[in-house]
Amino acid sequence: MRLAILICGGLLAALPAAGQTIIGVLGGSALGTDDAGAVATIDPGSGAATVLGTPIAGESLTGVARLNDGRIVASTATFEGNSRLIEIDPATGALIQTIGDFGDGKVLLTMHDLTVDPATGILYGISIGELDRPAGRGHGGRPGGGVVTGSGGPGDQNAIFEIDPANANCTFVGTPPNPDTFMAVAAGGGQLWGMGGGDATLYRLDPADGSEELTTAVTGTDGEGALGIGLLTGGANPQFVFSACCTDGIGNAIFTVDGITGVATLLGPAGGNRRVHDLAVIPGAGPGPGTIIVEVPVLDARGIVALALLLAIAGSALLFWRR
Repeated sequence: MRLAILICGGLLAALPAAGQTIIGVLGGSALGTDDAGAVATIDPGSGAATVLGTPIAGESLTGVARLNDGRIVASTATFEGNSRLIEIDPATGALIQTIGDFGDGKVLLTMHDLTVDPATGILYGISIGELDRPAGRGHGGRPGGGVVTGSGGPGDQNAIFEIDPANANCTFVGTPPNPDTFMAVAAGGGQLWGMGGGDATLYRLDPADGSEELTTAVTGTDGEGALGIGLLTGGANPQFVFSACCTDGIGNAIFTVDGITGVATLLGPAGGNRRVHDLAVIPGAGPGPGTIIVEVPVLDARGIVALALLLAIAGSALLFWRR
């Protein structure tokens, strides 16, 4: 009995519960998608989106991120007004507050994606371009409504900005490679990653200027890149979750991808014509109001040995009692 208790204790110690919630925001209001503008949770096993609520009716959500103080922020986009930073309730999807319009003090900007680096607390955004006021939110065939200046500066598609979460003021960082396709961004551990929307390539970027540090080809997606991406685990072998863009219609699917090998694994479709535009991985902090926990047990080497011993003892005990 004592041995069994000791083994059980070792097994429990080797099974840390890594609670995570994957939040997704839905876009594509101009494409006739399902639940456009809603906040959803993403099933980590199937990729299915479960809608929580819609913060602002009629406005797509393009980006989502968790600030280090625990607040969840998102970016909006329509074809009629400004792209704004808002705070949302992760339990209900309801609007908590509108923080402000994205802009750098000279022009208004349309944000395509958001991410926060927990190591630094910096909120990053990647833009579609300057807001084209004379044409409303005309976009030259690019959904979301930006005007690409081609200058290599803050008015370009895929320009990276640091964003002040208090007022949505944007400070230009740089422009990553391949500016002709949308890019999704994720951050962690002082590092920034981007994944192309049409080229199925994962980039490691310099967070100081957005320049390319490393390129990894992504396989297993039939050529689809990312519309939105979130960091599941960092460190030497980063793992990501991403929503595919955009070759298979207006709905999309959810994948994971290994940051070293570039091998993508399909979780499944978001469901119907839902278009998950961005993802944020929220660390679990234990059950409580506004917290959704998905427990992911992890076995290390000690846990595997302990489990094998425990099963052997249980089998021996069962044979003994049958005798």
